[in-house]
Amino acid sequence: MCDSETSPTVGGIYTMAEAARLKGVSYHTVSRSVRRGKLPVQRIGRMAMIAAEDLGAWQPMVERRTSRHRNRVPDPSAMPALMDPIAGEWAEMVGRMSALEETVAALTSEVAKLRAARAQDAQ
Repeated sequence: MCDSETSPTVGGIYTMAEAARLKGVSYHTVSRSVRRGKLPVQRIGRMAMIAAEDLGAWQPMVERRTSRHRNRVPDPSAMPALMDPIAGEWAEMVGRMSALEETVAALTSEVAKLRAARAQDAQ
């Protein structure tokens, strides 16, 4: 469980580096959890943004830390990434474009299958 002084503020959005500082773990620990699907993120291009609620619920494995990293402590002063309203609109547009791209790819695949079936029937 997170204690109140290390749990992120509600409604914040954190970068992976900020999440690492806040939880007192390395950037690579956060990155590994994101890649494995243990820590949900919203991608904005190549940047991964972590919701405060998801970060608060995530418990990194600190028992297996190497001796070099055992002295890391959570930094409650880590601030959420600043996103102005235009960046928020841009992030929403990127999400919509990503969904549109997936739909186009699925439709292209279906069209190719239909053309192949039609060509096979014509022979």
